[in-house]
Amino acid sequence: KLLNCGNGYFITNTHDASALKANANTITFNASESSSLGYYTIKTSYSSPYIYDDVNETEVDRNSSYDANYCDWTIEEVTYLPVPINTTVGFGTLYSPVDLKGDCGDYAQDERLEFYYGKKQTFGDKDKLVLTKLTGDIPAETGFIVKYKGGVDKATGCVFMKIADSAPKLTEETNQLKGTLETVAKPAPADGTVYTLQYLNNTLGLYKYTATNLKAGKAYYLLANGAAAPMGFVFDFEGQTTGVESIEVNADNQVIYDLSGRRVAKAGKGLYIINGKKVLVK
Repeated sequence: KLLNCGNGYFITNTHDASALKANANTITFNASESSSLGYYTIKTSYSSPYIYDDVNETEVDRNSSYDANYCDWTIEEVTYLPVPINTTVGFGTLYSPVDLKGDCGDYAQDERLEFYYGKKQTFGDKDKLVLTKLTGDIPAETGFIVKYKGGVDKATGCVFMKIADSAPKLTEETNQLKGTLETVAKPAPADGTVYTLQYLNNTLGLYKYTATNLKAGKAYYLLANGAAAPMGFVFDFEGQTTGVESIEVNADNQVIYDLSGRRVAKAGKGLYIINGKKVLVK
C-alpha cells in the first residue's frame, strides 16, 4: 500500500499529489511497461489510471495511457518521516508508521518537537488527560500529542524526524492515546466516543470528534461508554502537574476572571482564572 504521511513525499521536489484524490480507491505498483529496469508504473482504479508527471506542471496527475517519459517511477528508502505541524497553534498529534529517533547527529528532540503520551486521571471531581513527556526515541504505532519547538520546513509544513531501528514501546496502561495508520471509519457509538485535539473558537482542547473518518497518522482518545469525559489536559513535569491547564472553556457554568480580577463573559487568548484555577487559553 502507498501511505501519504503528511506532505512528506516529493515528486521533483515541488509537486502536490492531487492525482491520489477523488475516485482512485486502489493503487498498484507494476513493472515498468517499457521494461525499464529499476522503474515502476503506478496505476490506480480511476478511469485514467496512470500516475503521470510531465515535470512542467505543479501537480501530479493521471493519464489515460502509458508514457515512458512521464509514467516511470523509482522506489527509494525513506530515512526521514515528515511530521505535519500547525505552527500557528503549536500542537499536533502523531501516530507514526515507523520508530523515530529522539536525538541524532542532525538535531536534538527538544529543539524541534516534544512528544507527550496521555492517561486519564481524576483531580477532585474532574477527570483530565495527564500528558507525560516522552524521553528518548519515539515508538511506532503509538498515539502522541506533539508540541512544536522549531525546525519546520516551510515548503511542506513538516518537521522531518529521522527513522530509528527500534524504540521502546509504551503499554496501553501507560498511554491511552490511540491512532490509525490509514484513514478509517471512526469507531461505532457502541465502542465509545472519540475525542481529538482541536483548535476551536481560538481555544486548543480535547473535543468530541464529529467527522465520519479518522485521519491517517493522527492520534485520538477513545472514551469508554459510561465514563466521564476528560476536561481537557494537563502537562505532567517530573511528576508534578502544572497549575496552568488547557481545557474546554466558555461553558455556561464557568466563572471566568482575567488576571486583573475582572469577571468576563468569555475567555480569549491568555491566562485566566476559571472556576478558581489558572487556565492558559491558546
